Amino acid sequence: MNRKIKTIRRIWEKIYPSAVSLLLLLGGFVLTRAGLIPPAALASVKEKILSPGFLDTLVTVESILLGFLLAVFALVLQSGSPAIDELKRANRFRELIAYNRNAVIHSFLTVVLTLLVTLLLEPLPACARSLLLYLWLFSTLTSLLSTFRFLDIFYALTKQ
Repeated sequence: MNRKIKTIRRIWEKIYPSAVSLLLLLGGFVLTRAGLIPPAALASVKEKILSPGFLDTLVTVESILLGFLLAVFALVLQSGSPAIDELKRANRFRELIAYNRNAVIHSFLTVVLTLLVTLLLEPLPACARSLLLYLWLFSTLTSLLSTFRFLDIFYALTKQ
């Protein structure tokens, strides 16, 4: 039983950034389509997240996260700490590196998609606009959760 729980925890650890992001977007989509979110509230949120100030701030924050993740990656690779050695012995070091890589990819993707939203959203047809917005929201949420996952593990290692 203990082994099954560990396996489930490891699987959840691997998929939760994407799974939670997808569930949040699906939940929002269903609530919107069911009319459970007032149109005025939806319009207000949409106006705020698509404002130039918010989009500029998001690009800045994601760019900083991207640089930070790459700097931490370099530190982890050069570290000879006992915690890193233990991860290597337990064959989990590659997972830590994969989590960092995933966070970096989603941060980069979020920066690119945010720039596309900023530049191309208005002239796009409605269907393409919706697709771009959902991809952007998914990437942004996944980026934040992936970064949290990596940093949570990284800081847990620094306590050892």
